[in-house]
Amino acid sequence: VLWFSDLVGFSAAAREASPSDTATMIRSAMGAQAEIIEAQGGYIDKFMGDGLMAYWVVRGSVSDGYRHASSKALTASLAAREAIQATTSPADDSPLDLRIGLHAGRAKTGNFGSEKRWAFTLIGDDVNLCARLEQAKDVIKGDALGTIRTSQQFFENLSDDEKKVLSLRTEASAKERVISIFSGPN
Repeated sequence: VLWFSDLVGFSAAAREASPSDTATMIRSAMGAQAEIIEAQGGYIDKFMGDGLMAYWVVRGSVSDGYRHASSKALTASLAAREAIQATTSPADDSPLDLRIGLHAGRAKTGNFGSEKRWAFTLIGDDVNLCARLEQAKDVIKGDALGTIRTSQQFFENLSDDEKKVLSLRTEASAKERVISIFSGPN
């Protein structure tokens, strides 16, 4: 199960904040997310500026493993969003928010990079799809996307109660591909 997140409003806040305040804001936001993800059994793949990539390993039977990992990721996303919304920009005390993409799929893992510099990471089509869920903006039906955006594959692993959190179903264009997105809360 894959996670991509990005701080909403960070660029504007960073423009107005001092370098020290910007660093504090990033450390606070990334630290809060990392702590929550790890408490839910997830792993941090990397920090990318004001973005974060994480994953949950599917263990046991495939269907039970995906259900368990998806539930943990949804729980983490709701808690991380709440933690970030409690954070304000040091420049003007405006609230920050978090945009999260969640997807259940396969990834290749390993040490990827160049001969001189490499890092353990995940790659593949499903990783790219998850990143696109987080970034999706061009909504076809004209509906606003919620801050937590999931693929249909992820959504199908959730319990009926968990599905209620993601009440909006829409389609969006991402890199010339139309994808179904389940999202919420706004």
